[in-house]
Formats: sequence, structure tokens, C-alpha cells
Amino acid sequence: MGKSSTSLINHIPRFLAYYKDKGYSVHTQENYKRYLDKFISWLREGKKEFLLPHQFTNEDVRAYKLYLSRFQGQNGHPLKKVTQNYYLIALRAFLGYFVAKDVVSLPPGKIALPGGFRRGRTPKYLNLGQIKGLLTAPDIKKRDGLRDKTILETLVSTGLKINQLVSLDRKRLNDLPQEVLFWLFLPKTA
Repeated sequence: MGKSSTSLINHIPRFLAYYKDKGYSVHTQENYKRYLDKFISWLREGKKEFLLPHQFTNEDVRAYKLYLSRFQGQNGHPLKKVTQNYYLIALRAFLGYFVAKDVVSLPPGKIALPGGFRRGRTPKYLNLGQIKGLLTAPDIKKRDGLRDKTILETLVSTGLKINQLVSLDRKRLNDLPQEVLFWLFLPKTA
């Protein structure tokens, strides 16, 4: 690994070209550019436009996080936490580029994201009443309704994901709960 004499700001176009060459989607490339433009603004406002990759420290990360938390958009509202995390994810990817290019820099893992961060979405679960409503929704007097009821019963009773259900091997049907077997082997003559 070697130290680079090129500033962080001047590495950003190289990073974006690297991501383009790696085949990342245009959407991802545009997002990274937009997120890193804010990083460039932070560097310039802090008079750090000539900062080299090996000079970027944990303290800089902390200061950038503070900058993001205090930043107000055009509407005068601060950035949401999930949006702040997107900026940090882009910065982590940028630091990962240095690892790939054997350039001395702060490791990407030094930029911690809040625990459980997954694109701003937290799993939501149905309550018992919603599950019952879902299971009684299909019209089992019709063939399609019977099929849907069987699928729903299987998903709810087994906890399988849809892709697991689709690839379910017929040899493993005996492992399914009795209430699912009832629906699977009910004559579909409706």
C-alpha cells in the first residue's frame, strides 16, 4: 500500500469511473456522485480541499457526521437519519475504493452506521387479526381462490419466504404442518 499525493476531492472522479467500469447501475453512480458532492462541500467549507487519503481521520468522520446532522435542505428541514446514512454509505464505498487501489486511507469499516440500518426500513409484522383476515380473503369456491388460500396457509404456517415456497421440493412435502397438507391435497375441482 502506498500514500497518494492526490487529494480526496481529485480521487472522487476516479472513484466514480471505477464504479462505472465495475458495471454498477447508472442510478447507483448518480447517487454516489450526489452524496459525495456533499462530502466535497464539507471538505471545501472546512478548508480541507487538499486533504490526502492518508490524512483523513476518525475525527474527520465525526466532524462530517456532525455536519450532516446539522445540514438543512432547501426546505429548511434537517436531513433525515436514513438520508444521513446514505451519505455515509457513499463515503464508505469511496474509502473501499482506496483499499481496492492499495492506497493508504482510513478503513471503510471505521465509518459505523447505526445498528440494524437497512435502507431505512424496519420489518413490519402482521398482528393475529390481520393474519386471520389475510387467510380468509381468498374465495375458496373458485379455483384461483383455492390456490391462493393454499399458498397463504403454507407461507403463514411454515414461515417460508416466497422464493423458498416456489422452489419447494415435492419430496419435502411431508415436512409441512398438517393444516398446510390439508390445503395442498384438497381436490382443486372448485
